[in-house]
Formats: sequence, C-alpha cells, structure tokens
Amino acid sequence: GAYAIKVVRSLLGATFGPVFSQDCGSKWRWTCEQSVGYMGVFDPKFVFSVQSNAIFATTFNGLTVTRDEGCSWSFVPALQDLFVDDLLGTTEMTASGTPREVMWALTSSAAKRNCAFQSLDDGATFQESGLCSESLFFKSMAVAPSDPQQLYVTGYDPNMNVMRPTFHRSTGRDTAGMMQWETLELPQALWPASDLRIVGVDKASAMQVYLRG
Repeated sequence: GAYAIKVVRSLLGATFGPVFSQDCGSKWRWTCEQSVGYMGVFDPKFVFSVQSNAIFATTFNGLTVTRDEGCSWSFVPALQDLFVDDLLGTTEMTASGTPREVMWALTSSAAKRNCAFQSLDDGATFQESGLCSESLFFKSMAVAPSDPQQLYVTGYDPNMNVMRPTFHRSTGRDTAGMMQWETLELPQALWPASDLRIVGVDKASAMQVYLRG
C-alpha cells in the first residue's frame, strides 16, 4: 500500500552557526553565522514559520529570515537596526472564526522606540501592536496554550537606578484589530531581577505564568 511520509525539519543552533536537516536528522547542512546576520558569542533565537518554509532569527541588528532553507538570509526592513530580543509565532482565531498566524518580535534597543511588533503576513512586514515604550527594553514573550490571545511580556527600564522589571499582559484586540495591553505590578521579591524572563504559561490555566530571573 501507499504510505504518507511527513518530512520533519530540524535546526540546531550550534556555537559555530546553525545546522539544518530536512529528513528527520539523517543529513545536516551548516550555515555560517555571518550569513545569518550575527557573529561572536551571541546566540540567536530561531523560529520556524507555520505558514511557509521560512525560518526567522533574532540578531542585534534586526530580524533576519531565510525562505530557502538557510541558503540565503535577509533582514526584515521594518525591524532593521533594532535589537530583536525575542520572537514568537502564534495562531489565533479571528472574529469570523478562522485561524490566523501571527509572528511577534520584541525589541530592546537603546535610544529607540521599542515595541512588541506583530506580523500578519509571514514576516514580510511588521507593525506596532499597542505595547511600545520610549524607555523600556522588552525581553521575553509567551502565549497561553489554552488562549492564543493571552500574551505575556517582560521588560525593564535601563534608565532607573534600580532596573526593576516590568510585566505586561494582553487584554484582547479592539474593534480596529489592535492588541490591547495592561501593566501588572510585580512583587518586591522580583524587583532586582532586571533580566526577568518568561519560562512558560500553564497548559490548563492561562493566568498561571512561570518566570525566572
């Protein structure tokens, strides 16, 4: 009989540059760091697109993308010259009940307007989502598995004497489609943790978030 074989793509972020596999790890292909857009001790975060064969990578100079399995990389124009600190792909339901893929990118650049940017077109363009700041650095982002529109973001203000972390939660999209956010107060025990990052969100409860400092 006939058998359907699903090709599993893999990516390993090695210290000498990423290596890719398209056959469940039987064969691997290496790409040098400079081709992706970074070098040195920096470790980018890689995210596979769920809409296409694109792969995205965070760098100090913006978000880079390959659409040919790592053969060529280019910077996304809207985020060029911004330090993209975290990257997240989500699937949410629109008002009409159809699924929509959203790519999120957090920036942490000095003397720049930092935001949680969103893309609705597989990373071709990015727009501000409603969470932006002239002073904050945004560090990490997570989505609740049980509610794709429940997002969490951590950040901090580098201009404060004590760089207290900040914690933000989405409250849904308005009638124009813009994601709305609120800032939540963190307990004093977490104030010294300027590099506070989200580990994950509970699978069953969208209100239970795990953090590390």
